[in-house]
Amino acid sequence: NNPAGRRYLFTFCNDKLVAFDQEIEPAFRSFIVIASNYANLYGNPLKVIPYSGVVANGEKNLLAMFWRKGSDFIGVKYALYPISEQLSMTWQVNNNCWQAPR
Repeated sequence: NNPAGRRYLFTFCNDKLVAFDQEIEPAFRSFIVIASNYANLYGNPLKVIPYSGVVANGEKNLLAMFWRKGSDFIGVKYALYPISEQLSMTWQVNNNCWQAPR
């Protein structure tokens, strides 16, 4: 019943779907399980993005990990905000609008 488990983000570039994100219920345990499963399936991550910055109500910390599956990129992102957290799984392909993965 948690709305976080039903949020989807579709990203288009030149009228083509180039990325899809599914937000799931945030829990660091889930992040570890997903990252471990991807590592078992696809090996070491192709790219790891650690990020720390300031948002309106405090600090934002992010850890994103991406693996390559054929020509696609799959990944998991965990963001920690002052009063909330966010966990999402992502699929991306190379495109002309931005460099994947991001």
